[in-house]
Amino acid sequence: FPVTIGGCGGGLGAGASGSAGTGGTGDGASGAKGNDVTGGSATANTGGGGGGNGGGSTSGSGGAGGSGIVILRALTSAGTFTGGTQTTSGSYTIYTFNSSGNFITATSKATGGTISFADGYFYHTFTSSGSFTPTSNLSIDVLTIAGGGGGGCQYGGGGGAGGVSYQTGRSATTSTAYTVTVGAGGNGASSPSGAVGSSGSNSVFDTTTSN
Repeated sequence: FPVTIGGCGGGLGAGASGSAGTGGTGDGASGAKGNDVTGGSATANTGGGGGGNGGGSTSGSGGAGGSGIVILRALTSAGTFTGGTQTTSGSYTIYTFNSSGNFITATSKATGGTISFADGYFYHTFTSSGSFTPTSNLSIDVLTIAGGGGGGCQYGGGGGAGGVSYQTGRSATTSTAYTVTVGAGGNGASSPSGAVGSSGSNSVFDTTTSN
């Protein structure tokens, strides 16, 4: 289901010589008093309106409206779905969208990494070491990239890219925790002139190593 976050309407204007108006409900921003003054901007993800500029000068401007927010709630027992920032409250999982995206009701068949969904596939992205555990027998594709080398010092060259391995149609067995190691990048050289940086570390998925 597509989720679109919309902008918000303007808030309360302010008089040029009177007191500035305060923000309305929904976290609207306060207005500005006098010329050449910009009205306050509403807080992001509240739906508040921007404050108005009450002065007669064209140098001032109205404040920006706050962006909207979409929050969905589903029973955790119904499955863990994909999309937004997920938190739990009692027997519910809360899905909060602070920007536009998609809420996917298909349930991932594995745990581990940051899970996303696109073009009919679930992606598990690891930016730090962890484990990948299928909840059913799967055929998976695996891309593994090692850490890049550090750059040289004073007339030194740039560091080399980390090695890459790509596997397709690999079998993954249910309830088996496959170790994922994310290799760190190498340190850049600092001295002396012409010194080379250190090599990046290997990245590993189960028994497959990229270096």
